[in-house]
Amino acid sequence: WSFGAYAPIFRTCRRLGVSLVALDIASEDRRAVERGGVAAVDPKKIGEYVPDDDAFDRFGGTRAYREYVAYTLRPPYNLQKRISERQRRREGRRDETGEPPLLFSNFVARQMLRDEAMASASVRWLRQNPDGLFVGCIGINHATFGCGVPGRVARMLSSDVATAAEKKEKEDGSGGGGRQNVASVLINPVPLNTGTDLLTCRKKYGAPLPDDDDNSGNGGRATAALFPNRNIGNQVCLPNRIGVQNYALQLEYAPSPSDTTPAVSPRDPVGDEPAQIGRELAGNSVLALAD
Repeated sequence: WSFGAYAPIFRTCRRLGVSLVALDIASEDRRAVERGGVAAVDPKKIGEYVPDDDAFDRFGGTRAYREYVAYTLRPPYNLQKRISERQRRREGRRDETGEPPLLFSNFVARQMLRDEAMASASVRWLRQNPDGLFVGCIGINHATFGCGVPGRVARMLSSDVATAAEKKEKEDGSGGGGRQNVASVLINPVPLNTGTDLLTCRKKYGAPLPDDDDNSGNGGRATAALFPNRNIGNQVCLPNRIGVQNYALQLEYAPSPSDTTPAVSPRDPVGDEPAQIGRELAGNSVLALAD
């Protein structure tokens, strides 16, 4: 990964006197997780990255997180695996490094540990600077659909009573806890970042391209509004530099509640999972792409 894109940010922070905080885990710890999971990392380092291991386990044990993993982590893992295998075949070589292949369980463990560590470092700074504003620059796969770094920061802040005013808000219900203090913003996302196929939306998908024969009276011009993708419920069609393409704006992890929906079985509860992951209010059944 090239970090050259971050250089202008570093220079601007230096010029304005804005402090910088390193968020990610150490490279050697990342490699250790890839080989042997979280258990392969020094326990002292784990304590730095994961201050509350019970909350860490609960966060990763919800149905919402399992759906998040299947939707956001499994596809890039499979793609990465196929690319590596294809490249080895094309070059007619065998993997002679002696390194075992990266297991999916370790791939997920690496993501979880990195997200938790970045959230912990962020919250550590916020607790030291209760009146400060923290802006985290992180990769898009660490920010989307609520179960990455933003959701973990919100979870940690929701249990924090750093100031008497915040404590009072939590007691009388006037405050919203950690969720209301965290906002996720995606910079220049493309459809692939939201987990969709690279499709161009034409009229039958809900939005016309400029060269389509549009009977609605706009002369075939693509509009700036969003359109539902009629083929896939959680997607919309949005204009971008290519044309009008499909983006997924939410991820449903449980049936949407309604008056006609039977009560959820005690064996398969949704309960306050959204509140546990810190991104939605209790009772909702979707994870938003971003704020």
